Amino acid sequence: MPVEPALYSPHSRLLMRPIKKDSLAKRLADQLEQDILQGIWKDQLPGRSVMAQHYEVSVKTYLAALAILQAAGHISATTRGRPFQILTKADSQARSQQQHNLIIIHTSRAPLTAEHASLLHEIQTYWESHAGTATKVALDYKNLGNADKRIAEIIHRHSADAAVLLNAPLAISGECYQRIPTFQIGGLKPDTPKLSTVGCGFAEEIERFARLLIQWGHRRILIPVYDETSHPICLSGLQAAYDDSPPPEDIELLLPVFFSSHPDAWKKFWKDTLSSLEPTAVIVMDDVRLLSLYSFCQQAGIRIPRDLSVILFSYNPKLEWISPRPTMGVIPTQKMLAQFKHWFETHYKPLGSKTFPLDHLWGESISKI
Repeated sequence: MPVEPALYSPHSRLLMRPIKKDSLAKRLADQLEQDILQGIWKDQLPGRSVMAQHYEVSVKTYLAALAILQAAGHISATTRGRPFQILTKADSQARSQQQHNLIIIHTSRAPLTAEHASLLHEIQTYWESHAGTATKVALDYKNLGNADKRIAEIIHRHSADAAVLLNAPLAISGECYQRIPTFQIGGLKPDTPKLSTVGCGFAEEIERFARLLIQWGHRRILIPVYDETSHPICLSGLQAAYDDSPPPEDIELLLPVFFSSHPDAWKKFWKDTLSSLEPTAVIVMDDVRLLSLYSFCQQAGIRIPRDLSVILFSYNPKLEWISPRPTMGVIPTQKMLAQFKHWFETHYKPLGSKTFPLDHLWGESISKI
């Protein structure tokens, strides 16, 4: 028998947020800025090895600090082997007129989850305090039209020097990274070393949640997905969870593609889907879908989790106030933010792909059959 998950506690480590501390590179950049203002360093900075030894840090940390100072307009860009030039106030003002502009692209077809909204806000705030302007752009990923032309127009309109993409399809990420440095969160990733990406391993996380439900006796697990591109990814994760036991013959029907921004459409979807497919568990992707499912179940007399187990793939702290409190997957947004800062501090150097597992916050919405 599987081990029961620990009961939720208000003192859970997930709610005990660590005090944020600036990175060593940021602290060094602040110190260098002060030393430049005080006249300790004039005209140009000594070589990297000399400076790293002077400040008792690694050369890597020193170079990361220089990237911060360069983005802030305190030192000039340089070619390899030549010293960084210290900019005067007039130089800095002229440079500020050529600030680095960031575009943050996300879908307009669904509301942002609380986690994604918070992460994008922190990215925007960080960029605006270190580099220039950051503008959010909502696109209809499904009805994009000519992606080449559309992305080119957006980059030109906002004079964008870099881009952050949230759950973008290949058509968008492929066009973006060929034009400007691009950092992608989730979504489908082009096969290129030029793109920096972070994510949670969608199929792997579906498998983790589904495996738990299967161990608890659930065989028919419903997972509504946003679009056709998500369907095969979810299907592979769900199939892997069954191990040696055969999955339901109609497993593909248990992953219906459905999207609507209208509450009544979701009410009809739950009515039709739950009655026709008869699942014993549902995994929903966002808080809006979870609320619509909870509302329908209450009206239809379906008891959660006695009649239907429910898992939310994302996290919203406000949902801890509803009953039964949902079991949720918590995206490690602070780790993703740290990776974005590292990308910025290395002056948009491609960092490859980084995958972080979800944390699980156990609630009262799942039970054994």
